[in-house]
Amino acid sequence: MMSIYVHIPFCKSKCAYCDFVSTADTKCNDADLVNDYFVALLDEIKLSATEFGAQKNTKGSSAKIQSPKVNSIYFGGGTPSEVCVSYIGRVLKQIKNTFDVCQNAEITLETNPCSLTAKKLTEYTNFGINRFSLGVQSFCDNTLKFLGRSHNSTDALKALSLLKNVRESTGANFSVDYLLGVPKQTKSDIDSLIDVVKEYNITHVSAYGLKIEKGTPLYKARTGINEDHAADLYEYLVEQLNDIKLNRYEVSNFAVSGFESIHNLNYWNYGNFLGFGVSAAGFIDGVHYTNPKKLDAYIAKLSDKKLASKKTKAPKSQQQFEYIMLNLRKEKGFNYTDFNKRFGSDFVKTYNTALNELSNKNLIILTENCVRVSPNKFYMLNTIILEFL
Repeated sequence: MMSIYVHIPFCKSKCAYCDFVSTADTKCNDADLVNDYFVALLDEIKLSATEFGAQKNTKGSSAKIQSPKVNSIYFGGGTPSEVCVSYIGRVLKQIKNTFDVCQNAEITLETNPCSLTAKKLTEYTNFGINRFSLGVQSFCDNTLKFLGRSHNSTDALKALSLLKNVRESTGANFSVDYLLGVPKQTKSDIDSLIDVVKEYNITHVSAYGLKIEKGTPLYKARTGINEDHAADLYEYLVEQLNDIKLNRYEVSNFAVSGFESIHNLNYWNYGNFLGFGVSAAGFIDGVHYTNPKKLDAYIAKLSDKKLASKKTKAPKSQQQFEYIMLNLRKEKGFNYTDFNKRFGSDFVKTYNTALNELSNKNLIILTENCVRVSPNKFYMLNTIILEFL
């Protein structure tokens, strides 16, 4: 199985904390630029078929091209819902024409409250999109203003009402994104989130810690984060979501049983995935693929009908560390057997020193064939992972 990520870099405005590759304002409204980007994106998808394992069936020349099964597709950004809906439909159609997409594949589209309408949702679901990720970040207007978001709490609730209606009529589900550790954020802010989750029967929440990245407006304003306070808020959020049956299945993700993100789980399981679009990355059988981070460079490369990605073969030691780093993000950790089979190495023997050190400090739980982070130590995840370097 394989996943596909599609990067749509256009936004209405740039958030104060955002360091993702995206464009806003005049560039977002440049119809020629947007069209050129999607021409390049469609070309990249077409060119990738042979590059990433599509092979002719040996039964005869008339046989169809076969490629790895795709069980999830994710449109991220940027703001995919900011561009004309037809572009999303064309990209999805090209992916389905190029790759073997499972009939019940999870197809997610990121959206922001201000760019979502009932008409768009109808068109999206007609294309086959069956999951939406709504970038709420907070239900506190002062926090949203501080973050430079283009919506307020009222906009967010209107968008949730639209998504709830679509779920009832089509079965398409939705998740909300929330930011933790924002200066002056309190437990009452989290209580507001919990109230909304219950009111709209939200089955999936992604809660990410705010990071002040170099080059962003928050960085330039010398905004700081109180790490201890952020950790307290995180533990409080975990407790509150657990009480309403949204259990943590990955350090930043919570879901009602059966509503976990298939796409994100593939990342954390160290599965194969393709990334299309400017700055997008892929990973296939130990090889990392990275596209240019400059929009004009990406478009120029594809205009020559050549893939823009650079390949980097990860050495075995790097792959092993990446596997551990990603899998320890999951609540259930990982099984030694899978690691040993994948890398031909004995996990316990290879990392015996780190395992003993972490186990003695009660930072991890070791069983006969599994390792996982202690439930109350996820706030120390980065420290734990570094022990395996």
